[in-house]
Amino acid sequence: MDYLEKLKKEAERLKMKELARLRKDAKQGDIGAMETLAFRYLDEAAKWFEKAAEQGDANAQYNIAVLYFYGLGVTRDYKKSTQWCRKAAEQNHVDAQFMLGEAYIHGYGVKEDYSKAVKWLRKAGYQGHVDAQFKLGEAYANGYGVTQNNGKALQWYVQAAKRGNIEAKEIVESSIKNPKIRKIIFSESEEEL
Repeated sequence: MDYLEKLKKEAERLKMKELARLRKDAKQGDIGAMETLAFRYLDEAAKWFEKAAEQGDANAQYNIAVLYFYGLGVTRDYKKSTQWCRKAAEQNHVDAQFMLGEAYIHGYGVKEDYSKAVKWLRKAGYQGHVDAQFKLGEAYANGYGVTQNNGKALQWYVQAAKRGNIEAKEIVESSIKNPKIRKIIFSESEEEL
């Protein structure tokens, strides 16, 4: 056995020893060890998520989209992130629908397009995604990708507030105090969101 082979074997032995120590520490509640282990396995996680995503699994498609978006275990790539996100969103993955809506708002991997953003946010909002509901309130309040409509904005804010969004709750509470807004609420409340 030559010197280089001995070095490789020793490096592998030390790596395995350190991994064993990290696992032990993580099992005993050491948060630093938990985080170190998680980051050590991101490359491996990305590889397996992508393989599962290629098989059509919506959760894996969303997970690999997130890894590409943040550059975790892979090189950051907004275009690949959005491509995987779209595949998951088309399978009604609610978080992917929200993420795709955000991508269209900010131009991550796609051209900014508020109409497309609203399309995907609406799909997520109808499934109860609180952040999508809040963003839809903003879209209707400001006319982003839709015709400006305070009544519909408030309806989406109410949905988000019911699910615990503090900012939406504050908007709803202040709106109800305004007589003009109260009129809109009660005259447009029967309209389709």
